[in-house]
Amino acid sequence: MKTETICAISAILMLPFALRCHGQSGSEPNLQTPQESKASGQVTSASDESSDDSEGEDEWNVLAPDRSFFAVSRIIPDAVLIQRGDLDGVAVAICSDRENVISRHDFPRRFISQMEWSPDSKFLLFTTSSSGGHSPWHSAAFLYCVADRSFRDVDAAIGTVVSPKFRFEPPDVAIISVKKGDAPEVETKVSRGKSFNKMPRVK
Repeated sequence: MKTETICAISAILMLPFALRCHGQSGSEPNLQTPQESKASGQVTSASDESSDDSEGEDEWNVLAPDRSFFAVSRIIPDAVLIQRGDLDGVAVAICSDRENVISRHDFPRRFISQMEWSPDSKFLLFTTSSSGGHSPWHSAAFLYCVADRSFRDVDAAIGTVVSPKFRFEPPDVAIISVKKGDAPEVETKVSRGKSFNKMPRVK
């Protein structure tokens, strides 16, 4: 058998394998990175690679703009029904480096939707969703204050947070969507200096 014929047969036999590796269209595999850069610092979320129907994020690693602290979150399973993902919670920790945890709090049955440091690095704000998918309209928000190392309940001070998305205005003003009673949803400016004392500590 001639060399050209052998090569042609080999190419035909290898075609299905090549298509499985590179996709049916023959294009290169779609490779995604879980890291993205934001103005508030380096943000890593493991579930950036998850499907679009994810209700929250599993793991975050957010560096403060002044690089003094970073915040991390990790999923924690229910203590008894470990097989029930809809009962999972999230642990949020503030660290000075890889070995030292400054503060930590566990939030049962919540996942992180967005987490970001204020431009002045004085506080961390994060919105959450229910791990069981309950009340999808409620994106309960929490704040961590560097000054007294406390986690605070934002909703208790400003009303029900109804959108997981928020943004900052320097140095310490967060703009977040809130609904109070039967009133329409409105964007509210939350200043750490003016609103902080109205936020109860998270127990």
